[in-house]
Amino acid sequence: LLDIGIAIAAVSFIGTLAVARYVSEGKVF
Repeated sequence: LLDIGIAIAAVSFIGTLAVARYVSEGKVF
């Protein structure tokens, strides 16, 4: 259960960084 929580947190964190990067570069899908 703990590993699943860490995985979800990591994915959401990476997703947030990806979204921020795309927005900063002006790439909107």
